Amino acid sequence: MFNLFHSRATSLYSPKGSFICSAATGVRQGDPLGPAFFAMGLHRTLRRLSFDHPEVRCSAYLDDVLLLGPRAAVLLAFEDLRTSAGLLGLQVNSSKSTLYIPRFHPEIDPDSHQVPDPTSNLINPPIISYTGLKVLGVPVGSDQFIKTSVHDKLNSATEVLPLLKALEPGAAGIILTQCINQKPSYLLRTSPPLLNDVRSFDDKVDNAINEVCQNTGPFPAHSKIIRHLSSKHGGLGMRRLEYSDSQSASSFIQAARFLAATDAPWFNLLMAPCSRRNQFLAGIRRSSALRTVLQSESTDIDSSPFLPFDELDKIPSNQEAQLSRDAELYDDLLGALPDPEERAMFLSNGAPGTLRWFYLGCSPIPILRPSIDSFRTAMKMRLLLPIEPPVHLRTRLCACGHYNHNANASHSLSCRNFNGLKTIRHNHIVEALLSLIKSSNPNTSVSKEYPIEIGSITRIADIRCMLPSELFIDVAVVNPAAEKYRARGSSTEAGVPARVKEASKKGKYSILGHEIASRVVPFIVESTGRMGEEALSLVDSITKLNGPVLNPNGSLKRARNFFLNRISTSLVNANHRMLSAYLNKSDFVVSAPV
Repeated sequence: MFNLFHSRATSLYSPKGSFICSAATGVRQGDPLGPAFFAMGLHRTLRRLSFDHPEVRCSAYLDDVLLLGPRAAVLLAFEDLRTSAGLLGLQVNSSKSTLYIPRFHPEIDPDSHQVPDPTSNLINPPIISYTGLKVLGVPVGSDQFIKTSVHDKLNSATEVLPLLKALEPGAAGIILTQCINQKPSYLLRTSPPLLNDVRSFDDKVDNAINEVCQNTGPFPAHSKIIRHLSSKHGGLGMRRLEYSDSQSASSFIQAARFLAATDAPWFNLLMAPCSRRNQFLAGIRRSSALRTVLQSESTDIDSSPFLPFDELDKIPSNQEAQLSRDAELYDDLLGALPDPEERAMFLSNGAPGTLRWFYLGCSPIPILRPSIDSFRTAMKMRLLLPIEPPVHLRTRLCACGHYNHNANASHSLSCRNFNGLKTIRHNHIVEALLSLIKSSNPNTSVSKEYPIEIGSITRIADIRCMLPSELFIDVAVVNPAAEKYRARGSSTEAGVPARVKEASKKGKYSILGHEIASRVVPFIVESTGRMGEEALSLVDSITKLNGPVLNPNGSLKRARNFFLNRISTSLVNANHRMLSAYLNKSDFVVSAPV
């Protein structure tokens, strides 16, 4: 396989198609097999190194090599590796190589805190450090070295935040989520969480989110939790490092358990100068998944030095530890939100697909890209931020006579004063569904606004189609925070508005008889993007997900994704238009019934 891909030079071209040069050595950039080829090429050298230098423990991940052992033996192995790598066409970078001699080393001079230069007879020697070194990007060494490394890493990750102001909110949101906020997550899963630095980083990201949303008020405590939670919990999935301590604790437990069981001397060498245990134990106490394991093992959290679990597979993974923490945060937040309208919106947001608009903020396809203002409004609604600048009086009196007591202004999404805008929103959903049916089933018969008459009774379905039997589709968009749905439990249980509306639609057609009613499909979408069960089942049926073809072909899968993306963008654009109209047609009031 290697010969197949690398037996000849590769021609490199510029974006305009002109030839630049030939790449004739090394693995190809972007080749998914490149790392495997590199590791196989270096493997024999590393095995020989371990055999020739038995006092040295040699570990490697691709081109990051770690040599552990007595100082003189390590230096001999280092020189051997440099020579052997040269024979393979590789060069050891001395400026990035570190010889770590811990402060507690017996040869350290008590006055100078150093040893005589052990590398004086070497050409291009490695850097000597008495405080620590980084292994795969993770700081190992003294407490101060680790603290400084974590502090510098967190600070450097936020240096680009001011540049986000020059970007459109869609692009800024993606960079915040996928780049800036994720950058330190690996570090903090492998290093102790330094609370002050972590909170400073989280606060800077919170402020950046505020600027993306153009929210002039403070970033509320509930918004901090929502931005951390995953999309299935109604959040943004933009993790707060402060809430990641359980992951860090889980990683530490697994590493400590493995090292202590396999090679205690190396464990003691690496961990002796550090006093990290209490910080990790604090993370354990905040994770129910980790606490459960500790209790089942009858382990005393406060006195056990190595947390000796009998079975390694009982230790929760990073993902399990994070999920348990998320569930706790979700339950706490749901109980703490005082406004039933906000609770209803938050519950509705916790469904697959309700965050699609966020990742479409810089889509190259205009019909899928939310407008700049719509994106900002959607961010505010998702985070339960005030839709407008904070003012002393929060209560508004809508032109319809409704008193709106929360700053989310969710009443506007179902107000009868905006029936024209609601019709436009409804029609966008209908058009998107028509396009999906036609693209997935080109030969099917499709009609729009189809009248169904039984005697003197008439009902008009939004779509009539043959899939393959006759179906009548009735589309509706519902506001989960509307009073009629809250009265049925939408502020305590997700999915209630869609189920209630589905039953209502079925009842509307039942007067036409069972034969007609059984062919009616209520296509209900909540204004957050959550789809009703019958709507999801219909989309699956159209794209063959619940039919005899278990794996849809590429075109059907693309059609499905395009439809769901289009629905998401249509909703956030429509929500913004309705909220803007509401703000223009309502007045603040000094007092109002609650």
